[in-house]
Amino acid sequence: MFHFFKSRTTPALVTLLEQVGGGAHKRVDENRELLELLQSKAPDVLDECPWIVRWLRANDEVFVGMAAMATELQLSPRFAKRPGFPRTWPERYPFADQGVSVRCTARLCGLCPVPATPSRPSGANP
Repeated sequence: MFHFFKSRTTPALVTLLEQVGGGAHKRVDENRELLELLQSKAPDVLDECPWIVRWLRANDEVFVGMAAMATELQLSPRFAKRPGFPRTWPERYPFADQGVSVRCTARLCGLCPVPATPSRPSGANP
């Protein structure tokens, strides 16, 4: 196969993955922290609006993919690795229909993506 374009990492991509908003690993951690906060301070909101968890899960998929990309590119997380960072997906809401590609790339950076379960019935809220 011919490769007409040379693959390269741009400075903007490095900045995005390492620095913007604390970097990709920090985004994973804070997104999960937000769900933990909602679970403890506003569980009724999550019960009444279960799609909020799906929104956070969708963000998690993107952030885990970005963190895996940063690790694959051997970029240094802005925040040093420490036990429990980034935190795992809150177990109270372990359901997700997350794509296989995200689960596979997450292994590259040692992240625990949201576990997969059967998809929701048709006609359910977004």
